[in-house]
Amino acid sequence: MKDFVSESPKGNIVDFLIEEKIIIDFKSKKFVTKEDYVQMQRYLQSVNLELDMIINFRNTYLKPTRVLNSRYSGFVNSNRNKSHLDHSGVHSGNLDVDSGHSDRSKGFTLVETIIYVAIIGGVIATFVSFSMNISNARNKTYVQEETQANARVALNIITQKIQSASGVNISASVFGIDPGVLSLAMSSSTLNPTIINLSADDGQLQIKEGNNATTTITTERVQINNLIFTNFSASSTRENIGVDLTVGYVSSTDINFQSSQTLHTAVSVRE
Repeated sequence: MKDFVSESPKGNIVDFLIEEKIIIDFKSKKFVTKEDYVQMQRYLQSVNLELDMIINFRNTYLKPTRVLNSRYSGFVNSNRNKSHLDHSGVHSGNLDVDSGHSDRSKGFTLVETIIYVAIIGGVIATFVSFSMNISNARNKTYVQEETQANARVALNIITQKIQSASGVNISASVFGIDPGVLSLAMSSSTLNPTIINLSADDGQLQIKEGNNATTTITTERVQINNLIFTNFSASSTRENIGVDLTVGYVSSTDINFQSSQTLHTAVSVRE
């Protein structure tokens, strides 16, 4: 568009110029107005191009509007100064063209069809990409929240059980390795002993109180990748247990479904 720029240095700049032949103009408005048509005519006449296509993204259907240059040098007719805008409701008249151009005002050429299909394909690809990004972001947020919630619940319950215990069954517990096992002595015979362990290596956290059935604490959507109990009782007048807990979301290799939460604490049994 060098000729256009040099003739109108302060004018607007076209959106796209295809093969130095067709101008593509994007709009996002309720209606294509007569002013838009006049602007397109000015572009076309400034560089003596024949065709402009207006793509309005606010239309119910993404249908291009063709604007033909009323002063194009290839047009030979008595009404060449009449305005013409097909496929819209803002034309002021119909342009009578010679037999060499009569078909051009009736339908799309192959080049126009290819351009239109390319634009539609670009819009669809953009929409699909945007939708996938939204979906992935939502999935990632859900995975993180699910992992963090399970980690907090697991640590809170372990903390409560240690604090309510009367002592630690050292010989029945497994310290310093993963997966650890913690056996707590309870004052209540129905809760004694309370055993905290995993259903399997990298499994779910579970608690068994006395002769009661085993209770699973974490959901099937997550797994405990690391559970280590540490006995700090030797350096304290009260039995003190360290807890290292890592919870991960159970998923495939999809990065959007990968999340891990690691928590540490130290808890003393009651006096």
